[in-house]
Amino acid sequence: MDVWSLGLILYELFTHKPLLDGCFNSDAVHVPRHANWTAEEVITTAELETAHAYRSWLVRNSGGQTLVDKVKRSKDLSDAQHELLLRMLQVDPKERSSLSELLRLPLFKPPSRKITLLGVFVQSNLAKLKLDVEQRNTSNAIPFGEREFCPAAIFPDDVYAKLSGATAIRPRVLAFGGHGYANGSVAVETKEKENTETSCSMGDFVAFIGNCLELCSHSVECVFLNMCHTEVLAGAIRNAYKELTVISWASVVEDNAASKFAEGFFTHICRQPNPSPAEAYHEGLRAFRDAGFKEGDPFSPGRQVTGEAWIKLCNEAEELPTWAEELPNAPRSLIGWLYTAINQAPRRSQFVNRRVQGSTFEHEFGIAAPQTHNYVRVSGQYFRPFDTSVQGACDLKEPEHACHKKKAAEATQVAQAKALEAHEAACEAVKAARVEADKNAEAAEQADAVLHQGTVKGHLTEASRNWASMRGSNLPRLIKQLSASRAVVAGKADISGSSGSGEGGGGSS
Repeated sequence: MDVWSLGLILYELFTHKPLLDGCFNSDAVHVPRHANWTAEEVITTAELETAHAYRSWLVRNSGGQTLVDKVKRSKDLSDAQHELLLRMLQVDPKERSSLSELLRLPLFKPPSRKITLLGVFVQSNLAKLKLDVEQRNTSNAIPFGEREFCPAAIFPDDVYAKLSGATAIRPRVLAFGGHGYANGSVAVETKEKENTETSCSMGDFVAFIGNCLELCSHSVECVFLNMCHTEVLAGAIRNAYKELTVISWASVVEDNAASKFAEGFFTHICRQPNPSPAEAYHEGLRAFRDAGFKEGDPFSPGRQVTGEAWIKLCNEAEELPTWAEELPNAPRSLIGWLYTAINQAPRRSQFVNRRVQGSTFEHEFGIAAPQTHNYVRVSGQYFRPFDTSVQGACDLKEPEHACHKKKAAEATQVAQAKALEAHEAACEAVKAARVEADKNAEAAEQADAVLHQGTVKGHLTEASRNWASMRGSNLPRLIKQLSASRAVVAGKADISGSSGSGEGGGGSS
């Protein structure tokens, strides 16, 4: 295919006027033909004649401009069209791009689609955290063409696939649903462990966010971590990419409360003109409160709380309020981030142990996050809800808290008194045990002495009995036997002597 001629046709299609107006007509171009010419010779001759006509036309009409200059000066062409035509309209065929090279130009690739939200749900077991409900609520808040979802995403390949390739998207907001941990890691499903949850460390997740920014040409303005315990992770992302706004939950969050906040946030973020993530954040808080939810300590129902709590919005728009610096244990490292003071809640971490249906619920918490306004309920893979029938549970909206303080103080005093009484009883028991042990030791010594004396006496008695028995029976019998033996021996000796004398006498006679 003649790339140069195709470039002339494309120019006319792009601008609705010919590039070489009056250059090529029957009078200007005459190509001689010979019967014995090959097809290659005809084409070569035609190119030479066309080039000659083109140069003649330039001298007459272009005012000294080359064809490339005319294309560059055209205001009716986009940047991608300029690049394409400049590669095609080179007079020297060796300098023109081939068709395969032209097809790789940006003009023939679909542009990245700009959307408002890319929602990533990084756990396969959606039933545990009700992420399907969250996805539906988000879908209702954002128009169809403004959102994309990665349900049960294989991390991170599915996310990278959305941000690259021919159908790449460029989102303003990266929203993540799933389960986070207090150390900054996130529960995910990877290709190596399909249908098995594993954790992505905080460092790997921050690097993943950086890769997403590169793939989507830094179109992301906000990262929304709609997961429990993502405060530490949000701070790490914010420190690495200061151009981002990061929204996170400081502790566990009740599912319905998180969904209402997200619905209000996404409804506002897709409005025209495009609002900032900080504005959408405050709209999320408004929707959260309008739905009847209230902020507070998620583990202390019926107890008045002190200090300050925040849902974190990381942004350089404002600094930490000066009054926050005066609070005990104020987070000095958080200066430069924007916080919204929401309600009174504990500042320090503590352990809360409650007896719920015969089992102990124990959890460590710090800054409080929004929870349901009625009875405290916590959700998540590793948390058991409180039973509202437990004595002492009450509505967090109840204005009077003096009775709860009094009950708590009385319970503390009773517990202290019982502990002191138990300690004293234990001390007395130890003393009594020591006295009893001393008595037992003395009795054992006496028993050992008596046993020793009895054993020696028994041995002596037995020896005496044996000697007496020997004297009474065995000794006389032995003496008699010895005497008899001696008599027999003596008799034999006499008989032997007599016989010897007779033999001697006979011999002499």
